[in-house]
Parts: sequence; structure tokens; C-alpha cells
Amino acid sequence: MGKQEKKEIGLSSKLFTAYIAGITLLLFMAPSSADLLVYDRGQIAAGQVWRLFTGSFVHFSPSHLLFNLIVFVVAGWTIASRGYPGFRMFCTLSAGLIGLASYVLTPDMVQYGGLSGIACGAVVYLALHGLSEKGLWRNICTVTLLLTACKILVEYRLGHFLFVSSSDGTFVPAPLSHAVGSLTAVMVFLLGGVLKDPFWAQIKEEKNESNGI
Repeated sequence: MGKQEKKEIGLSSKLFTAYIAGITLLLFMAPSSADLLVYDRGQIAAGQVWRLFTGSFVHFSPSHLLFNLIVFVVAGWTIASRGYPGFRMFCTLSAGLIGLASYVLTPDMVQYGGLSGIACGAVVYLALHGLSEKGLWRNICTVTLLLTACKILVEYRLGHFLFVSSSDGTFVPAPLSHAVGSLTAVMVFLLGGVLKDPFWAQIKEEKNESNGI
């Protein structure tokens, strides 16, 4: 990948990160709009399937919002600065998959909201790309992946998040979201590797030629 292409990918990812952060902030400041978008099992069953996707962008408390935004923006901005591709695809897929997994695997959960699953996955996505580099950055990314995996396992074991308090009762932690976000990051990262494989590149080129592109 050339420097110009990395620069274009980086700019696109920075704008996308800012867009997601802005939408999330606006929803928090407009509770009436958030009520139409939060994951709500009853409303989803009634046909409002968009809530499976949009629930990740609704938050229930200032601390819930603040920590999630900090992690997401730092990870997203770093991904963009280093020119790693596929960030928009990751965010889009993870939002949908987190909602779908919550609906299928946690039937007792009535409502869900929060960017933490996507933010956790963004950290994993960043670290996975960093493994292909050399020096200190590669070591940092390796440690980050190990710590994130341990964090998710501990959260499942304890049944609550490690860094965001829910003691005020504004929300109940859903560790599943972190696991799904991280698995989505792995999936998109591996998919990107497959698509860059010479075999798939040739298939794409032949398809473009047949379509007259």
C-alpha cells in the first residue's frame, strides 16, 4: 500500500471516527431520539429491527458515555493515523453483530446500549494490524491483545466490566458485547488478509474486466 493510499484511508477513518463520536454525543444530549434507537427487545420483536444496530450508540450515564468515547476515539484515531484499512467495515459489522448476538444469546436482557463493544473491538483491530510492524509498536500491540483477552475473560467470570462502574444502577454490564466486538475485529482483519491474497486479487480483476471496468 502506497503512502498516498494510506493517507487517504487515514483521512477517511478520522472523519468516520469523528462522525460516530458526534452522533453518540448528540444522542446522549437528546434522550427522546435515543429512546427511538436504544436496543429494546420488545420493540425489536415488534418489528423495529434497526435497534439491533443503533443500540450501540445510546448511553445511560455520563461515565458510561465518557469512557466509551475516550477508548473509541483514541483507537479510531490511531488506526487512521497509521493508515490501517477496514475500520468503517469493522464498526458497521460490529454494531449489527453485537445487537444480533445480544438478541439471540441473552433473552433476559430487555435493553442494551453503549459503544464499549465497538470500542473494545477497535482496540483489538488496531493491535492486530500492529503485529505486522516491527519494533516497539509491535511489542505494544502484542501486550495489548493479551491484556484485552484477559480482560474479557475476567469480565465474563466476574459478570461486570473492569473499568466502568455500574454501581449507580443506571445499567447492567453486558460482557458479551466486548467479546463480540473483539471477534468481529478478528473476522474483519482476517477477511482483509484474504482479499489481499493474490488469488482473490486476480478474481476481483477478472470480475472487473468482465463488467467492462
